[in-house]
Amino acid sequence: MLAISWTTFPSIAINIWQGVKAVDQRLVDMACVFRASRWRRTVRVVIPQVLPYMMAAARFGLGVVWKVTVLVELLGRSDGIGYMLNYSFQMFKMADVFACTLSFTLVMLVIELAALKPLENRLFRWRPEIRA
Repeated sequence: MLAISWTTFPSIAINIWQGVKAVDQRLVDMACVFRASRWRRTVRVVIPQVLPYMMAAARFGLGVVWKVTVLVELLGRSDGIGYMLNYSFQMFKMADVFACTLSFTLVMLVIELAALKPLENRLFRWRPEIRA
């Protein structure tokens, strides 16, 4: 868990920091002019501007977390998908290597489609839909 937090925290923090820096101060000033409370400005003005950066950080962080998990299991564990992948590769069982890689990819896809995409749709339902 330490390896995961050390590798993912900097990139997630930098991504969210960039989102905070990109907040349009004119919108915050406009909310002040309309005498919106600090809470309302934060919830209605700042967070909607930072959310795209947070979702990008979540997606990126999820990918890094999975890669680091497999690497740590590969190097230091006697179980897990990283260990199975390394063992199968050393035994020249390429069908097993492909199966491990495919299962890893399917889990990532399920997390993306079952958790992150519905969350993103819910958080950004206020945005107009763009038709190409």
